[in-house]
Amino acid sequence: MNYNLIAAILWFVAGVVLMTFQARYPDNRWFTINLGEYGLSSGWLALLLAMYNVARWYSTRAAAQQRRLEAAARPVHRPEERVPPAGQAPDPNFDFSRPPPGPEGERGTAGGPPPA
Repeated sequence: MNYNLIAAILWFVAGVVLMTFQARYPDNRWFTINLGEYGLSSGWLALLLAMYNVARWYSTRAAAQQRRLEAAARPVHRPEERVPPAGQAPDPNFDFSRPPPGPEGERGTAGGPPPA
């Protein structure tokens, strides 16, 4: 479960509680936001924050699903695709199974002492 969904549920409950409290006690101005002559219930702000958290939860969920779909559609490169075709010899410049040639063209270990 995502934290945005939990926050949305908490904000929704807080908004409903605040709006119910203000509907039951209309003379109480503790949780009222004053906009000029009008008083706005702070429950509306809590419901707005709940909608914001639902949008964030949905967007992260949709983005994760999009990434999964893109990963499934990506071609998988198998090791056998990199092997040269049959009948074609591998390039000796890229044969790393043999030790590299030493000084003066002889085969040996690289970085050994110079010949005398």
